[in-house]
Amino acid sequence: MLREALSRASKDVIEKIAWEVVPQLAETIIRAELERLIKDREAKGLA
Repeated sequence: MLREALSRASKDVIEKIAWEVVPQLAETIIRAELERLIKDREAKGLA
């Protein structure tokens, strides 16, 4: 019973962290990639 309760609690904590961290991380990565693509496009004279 204790093992099951700890497992469930751990899962809940991991899910909560993931829902907080992953969207922020994804936004950071997407913004950086967009900036890189814009700079590449400007460097090629396509902007």
